[in-house]
Amino acid sequence: MPFEGALPMVIEWPGEPFPGAAMADLGCRLVRLSIEHPNADEIADRLAPVFTDERVTFRESAECRFSAEIQTPHGVRTLT
Repeated sequence: MPFEGALPMVIEWPGEPFPGAAMADLGCRLVRLSIEHPNADEIADRLAPVFTDERVTFRESAECRFSAEIQTPHGVRTLT
């Protein structure tokens, strides 16, 4: 995977319905996804033409790390 997996792949689903439409809504929502990487600016630049979401942030770091904050029915949970 490019950039040790830190460059998210963008999937374009052809046609309707979107595959996630059939999934049960369990009340979970992404609050924030933080991606840390030595080349964070380059990753953000590569994604800019096809992906924008203010919940996703990129930060320069010596190591590749991910952190996701998920709003659940039981409060915010952080996955690292």
